[in-house]
Amino acid sequence: YNSVIKRLESDFYCLSITYPNFSEELKVKVGTDFNTLIDLIALTIKKVQNSAGKKFKITVIGHDYGAFFTYLLDFRHRDLI
Repeated sequence: YNSVIKRLESDFYCLSITYPNFSEELKVKVGTDFNTLIDLIALTIKKVQNSAGKKFKITVIGHDYGAFFTYLLDFRHRDLI
């Protein structure tokens, strides 16, 4: 998805989140449940909003497993999307 982000980042602020165990950069493999993962994604979004100094709606694009996580995020944190 890096090529998609490259095309969008001139017009949008793009945040790419790597899930646990999906990155070669992560040295220690960890496990978590879906609810915790979705809450961590929501927390990340809120931190970005706080650093910008305002709350704003976002558009979430999920690829592969991310599509399922995006659905759960919308269901649990509709105020963010």
